[in-house]
Amino acid sequence: MELPPKKKTSLMWKALGGVVAGGVAFLVVDGYLADPEPVSAPDRTITLEVSSLPRMTGEQRTEYLATLSTIDQGLVVNEDRAVSRGESTCLDIQQGVPEGQVLKNLEARITEGDTTVKVEGAALILDAVKAWCR
Repeated sequence: MELPPKKKTSLMWKALGGVVAGGVAFLVVDGYLADPEPVSAPDRTITLEVSSLPRMTGEQRTEYLATLSTIDQGLVVNEDRAVSRGESTCLDIQQGVPEGQVLKNLEARITEGDTTVKVEGAALILDAVKAWCR
């Protein structure tokens, strides 16, 4: 007995069949890997204590800026920045940072501004901060 001749399947149908089979396989695997229920964040509130930055009063600010201007006029070109850096230095002091490190931090803060102050100037600025920082 003779078998009927095989039908030739076009290359396009073979490619389409491969794409469909791949898509089905992807969906099956994806279904096994996916979580059935999304995980939600725990329902609780976390409260963190944040140290408040020490703030100068109006009179302290005036005296502090006057002292800085006698050290170098460039220190007070931007008064708000100068005050902010003084308050950050006060926070270092209040947190018990060793004075040598406070001076290094202060020198780095000031150098970013309109002037560069070396260790001697940083020591004078630190004295100005200590005058109001408690």
